[in-house]
Amino acid sequence: MDKTAQRIAIAEACGWKYCPNRKCNDPEIVKEYGLYWLTPDGEQSVYVSEEDIPDYFNDLNAMHEAEQVLKKWEKVTYAKKLVFTVTSEEKRGTSTYELIIATAAQRAEAFLRTLGKWEESS
Repeated sequence: MDKTAQRIAIAEACGWKYCPNRKCNDPEIVKEYGLYWLTPDGEQSVYVSEEDIPDYFNDLNAMHEAEQVLKKWEKVTYAKKLVFTVTSEEKRGTSTYELIIATAAQRAEAFLRTLGKWEESS
């Protein structure tokens, strides 16, 4: 799974909906062609390109928003996966500080691992 596919998997978990070729079950949607994304905001039918999806691997704010969609029990798993992600095998202990300063990429990986959707990049 490449970074784009991983980014899309996070977006879908956050409520973004993929609308290929104008098939979004909304008769008022009129677009000439292309692939569109419907934002998580149910009140708006805003179509954006794939480039407009948050860059979860480089944006801590986007990852903060993504973390908010996790259910309570998933947050416990997420914390464990984050420890795994920021800790190298040769280093056994992880300080609280290392978790606090985890990068967006580390958080994105832990998020996908929590949802069982992590695959190594190709």
